Amino acid sequence: MASKLNKPLKDGIRTLASAHYIDHRLEWSAQKYSASERRVLMTQWVGEAWELIHQELQPTIQRSFHKCGITVAIDGSEGDQINIHGLDNYQLPRSIDLCNVEDPSDPSDPSDPSDSGSAVSLEEEIID
Repeated sequence: MASKLNKPLKDGIRTLASAHYIDHRLEWSAQKYSASERRVLMTQWVGEAWELIHQELQPTIQRSFHKCGITVAIDGSEGDQINIHGLDNYQLPRSIDLCNVEDPSDPSDPSDPSDSGSAVSLEEEIID
């Protein structure tokens, strides 16, 4: 993903920055832009450059996001389509069902043999 997207993005940012410099050469030469203003300009250039390459390279961007696992199905059914450079034979970790995870601190856990089944409040313990 990096080589196919970073170069056009950086080239676009460089082009926009150069055009701004040419149009505002006196301000740049006199160091009229504060660090804050330069950060805002950079953010604008990145956004504009992204819009340009997004239009041109949308299929490549979508394919790249899918290959690195960002847009694969959450159920793991497309895990075999993940292909991360430098991680040969990558496999998704075992799926965890977060809806059915037992809380080890839950005193009413039915699998806990020490649980007598009766819930006692802190107030009742102090009174007894």
